[in-house]
Amino acid sequence: MSLFIFAQLVFVIEYVLYDTNIQLRFPHTYLISSSLSLAIGPLLFFYFKRITNKYVFKRKDLLHFLPTILLLFFVLRPIYVLDASQKIRLMLGLGTQNMHYGLIIVLLKFISLIIYGIFIAKQNSINKDKTLKHDALKTELIWNANIYKIYLVYTVSYIFYCLAISGVFVIDFVDFVCNIHILSIVAMIGYVSFMLIMHPKLFTFKIIDPTKSAIVKYSNSGLSDTAIKELTEKLIYLLNEEKIFKDSSISLESLAAQLGTTRNNTSQIINEYFNLNFFELINKHRIEEAINIFQSDKFRNLNIIDVAFEVGYNNKVTFNKAFKKYTGQTPSKYLTEYLEVKL
Repeated sequence: MSLFIFAQLVFVIEYVLYDTNIQLRFPHTYLISSSLSLAIGPLLFFYFKRITNKYVFKRKDLLHFLPTILLLFFVLRPIYVLDASQKIRLMLGLGTQNMHYGLIIVLLKFISLIIYGIFIAKQNSINKDKTLKHDALKTELIWNANIYKIYLVYTVSYIFYCLAISGVFVIDFVDFVCNIHILSIVAMIGYVSFMLIMHPKLFTFKIIDPTKSAIVKYSNSGLSDTAIKELTEKLIYLLNEEKIFKDSSISLESLAAQLGTTRNNTSQIINEYFNLNFFELINKHRIEEAINIFQSDKFRNLNIIDVAFEVGYNNKVTFNKAFKKYTGQTPSKYLTEYLEVKL
């Protein structure tokens, strides 16, 4: 996300320099943002994969940035090596050499945004049910949805921006369209900055490979890498498929028995993989399950107490307290706001 925002800032800075004619005093800033044009789609795509699926960037994923490198060395090289006077001539429209590179860059960026827009849409579709089941806290849901909307708004505004600079619109409308694109970028940067300040946890999730990292903290636990992986996978299955958290009497000891290991080993797996303690883990899944039930109850046939019992709580008070802790609002208020959004 930091690299994505940086690319947008470079674009805005270059546009301001161009629009104010200051770029004529600093000609070597000409097309500086274009070197990052083909990186915008991949950057947001992999960020989206990470927040929806806890994806860890792999070495092979660098292939997605190969077009950016090729653009830098084979398309922009004839522009960047020009001296200041030649670049000024290009900016003033006095030179025809290498002018086609600007159109090539715009076309390639347009294609890249469309392709990665499709990738992000598919990722969103694949992870929709998973997000509702396992990351259904309200703030996270809103953030995930808005990240996708941000990309759509950016892509659409860029399409109009491309049409504007290509001469499709009348002159008086070109500046307006270009300013709309810049405003969309500024609004996006502002929104991300706001979320960073208000909800910093969205940007600090901990990604742990259970086959490698779990052994670091508990180097003397006696669990091998294979055992850690097997216990982790079994625990995930019990939570996601068996929904053991619905058992109101569940405890760390009973969970350890189902895993076929000790209490300490179970605690280790929970702490290292989920970065939570036992009670936080159970409450998290209970609240996420409750949200799923609320959202699927289209006709409001269920009472809040019924949902509380269904997900493993013994009383409404405890349920309300846990629900507010994880979502920031009571179940009744959540239902009211959710229905208003749906309507």
